[in-house]
Amino acid sequence: MRTSVRPATSCSRSSRGCPAPTRASRGRSCEGPRRPRPDRGPAPCRRASRWAGSSSGQQGSLVTVDLQRRLDAASSIARDAGELALDFFERRESLITETKGQQDYVSVADREVEALIVRRLVEEFPDDSTLGEEGGGTTGDAVWVIDPIDGTTNFLRGIPFWCISIAFVWRGVTEIGVVRDPTRDQLFSALRGGGARLNDRAIGVSGRSSLDDALVGFGYGGRSDPAGFAEASRRILERHAEFRRLGSAALSLCYVASGRLDGFWQAHLSAWDALAAMVVIREAGGRTNDFLADGGLARGNHVLAATPGLFDDLAALSGLG
Repeated sequence: MRTSVRPATSCSRSSRGCPAPTRASRGRSCEGPRRPRPDRGPAPCRRASRWAGSSSGQQGSLVTVDLQRRLDAASSIARDAGELALDFFERRESLITETKGQQDYVSVADREVEALIVRRLVEEFPDDSTLGEEGGGTTGDAVWVIDPIDGTTNFLRGIPFWCISIAFVWRGVTEIGVVRDPTRDQLFSALRGGGARLNDRAIGVSGRSSLDDALVGFGYGGRSDPAGFAEASRRILERHAEFRRLGSAALSLCYVASGRLDGFWQAHLSAWDALAAMVVIREAGGRTNDFLADGGLARGNHVLAATPGLFDDLAALSGLG
């Protein structure tokens, strides 16, 4: 397995200074709420670190991954990938499309956008692994998880609600999330411990704590149980919440992070659909389930995300708690 580890010798943003390395495992639980970071400009340089020892018992050395550099690179790559995707979107009627499953499509746009993202990531971080929806890949200590176009059905039908999603996972923890909405020129991003941003401003979840006036997003896919979904929907509707099914899980989750939605749930999603946006939600002060538990990176998992005041109710009513 490939990992990207390097000595902590310099900071890509040395003009601002770089704090001492901190362990990636420190901090709150991935399910705990976090206050939105004040709008003080870009987050400081951060590095995830661990101690590498030897079998002979010699003293280990500190090795790190530069998280700020990766966040900057992922943001730039997502913008460029968005431009390519927009070009395909404008001539979508001429695209060759294949069916992967029921209501599950892939086009040349998905493959070309993913190829661009992977190529750029490999050039920038040659020791990192990549895992993409269309091209697959490998996993290791450092892995990029990529959805080139989340919301392909919307994309192919001309509905401007789709996005590019890029997450970075270091030793089982999602450290970075970047979601690009090219049609609205919006970039959602987060670095674990550094807050969540929409373009250049800090964002936070809404303050709603009652389903009576909540707007909840949901998804329904091939692995959803129709009877279970219907029952969960009935229970939530009885609490007078309103529903929206927008067609892109990653972008819907970012709408939770920015307060446009108050919660989101889906019985099953793949890692590339959810990881990037879920770290954005947590850094925006929201709560999510632990997606990577029980092999979620490889097998996928359910997704539950909401404001701190709604999370427990939504978990109980959806049956995903």
